[in-house]
Amino acid sequence: MVGILFWDVPERTSGETFMATMPDCTVVPCINPNDSQFWVTILNEDERSLEMDQITLRPWNIEVLRSAKSSDKADKATWILERVFRNHSHWITSHLPKLIFLKNRGELENVILPPPEFENSCYR
Repeated sequence: MVGILFWDVPERTSGETFMATMPDCTVVPCINPNDSQFWVTILNEDERSLEMDQITLRPWNIEVLRSAKSSDKADKATWILERVFRNHSHWITSHLPKLIFLKNRGELENVILPPPEFENSCYR
């Protein structure tokens, strides 16, 4: 329970933020049907998965990709989310700094977030 409380936020450290550019990739957000947890994978043009902490290819990502009812296409998009994004702590300590970073670079207009019904959709 300690990890979800705000008491440690002022002392919490995080790694350096960086940007990676991946041309012609596919973002596959989904919910694990076994525990209702959010997971995302990002596939490059050769359908190889980006392997980072909490952003990796999981069996349920593959199933969503195979059965996707829709696929939104964009010329340019920016993904900022990690596995956990539905609580205030992660927005304040992880996602908000990324949004500010992008705003300062003039690149905020390309941010994509999963729609409410994202379980069966992908972003290409």
